[in-house]
Amino acid sequence: MSPLLATVCFGLLASASWGAGDFSGAMATKRIGAVSVVALSHLLGLALMPLIALLVSEPLPEVGDLLLGALAGLCGTVGLVALYRALSSGRMGIAAPVASVISAGLPLLLSLALGHVPGTFQAIGFVCGLASVWLIGRTVDMTNDRSGLGLAVIAGVGFAAFFICLDRLQSTAVFWPLTAARAASTAVMLGTALYSGRPLRVQDRRVMLAVVGAGVLDVLGNVAFVLATQNGELGVAAVVSALYPAMTVLLARFFLREHVTRPQAVGIGLALAAVALISMG
Repeated sequence: MSPLLATVCFGLLASASWGAGDFSGAMATKRIGAVSVVALSHLLGLALMPLIALLVSEPLPEVGDLLLGALAGLCGTVGLVALYRALSSGRMGIAAPVASVISAGLPLLLSLALGHVPGTFQAIGFVCGLASVWLIGRTVDMTNDRSGLGLAVIAGVGFAAFFICLDRLQSTAVFWPLTAARAASTAVMLGTALYSGRPLRVQDRRVMLAVVGAGVLDVLGNVAFVLATQNGELGVAAVVSALYPAMTVLLARFFLREHVTRPQAVGIGLALAAVALISMG
């Protein structure tokens, strides 16, 4: 498999995992709040990451990579809390795409600034990808319903910083830097939950399953994204990974009966075209 194809495949895996995880986390957020959901799901991730690192005998990276991982975790936590609150307070089909466009656009601009000039097909694919996540977010009442929009912008900036920090890793380690990310985010979120009196015990089995789903899927998405950046350029990995709103919207359609509008359907088609064009290089 070529590095470009590997980047696209891992990016798609990240987008599918994050999209499903966002849906699951948003469902739990409606019952116990974003702080509790992120604290519990990240605690699960903190238990999984070092265990996997030990199982695959991954060597410890330099201290600098661990610090970058911790910084990425803090940035990602800000983004995730903002996104979960945006998703639970507004329509999922608006908040997720806005965050996605920003989280993809900023790393892409950085990649271009560092001299990574895309080919013709890739450039068209980037445009299609950014347009697709915007169209997927369009709804018939979008101009009147902007609930959660500001939080979605904060989420996008937080995710972009998360992407950039992980792309700066100097080693090929995956699980130890993500362990540092989870340790930092878990410490902050558990402290916040305890200070604010948020519930950390979930008795409703369905809510607990949603929290576990959010945690496991977020871990899978993070691992896939790191592998995507290690195989190729940040811009490619960020844009393909940012297609996760398609999964969120499709799950909202099937489980919440949210209507998929014509622009959203066009957006999903553009997302597929974007993946094909980016893969062509």
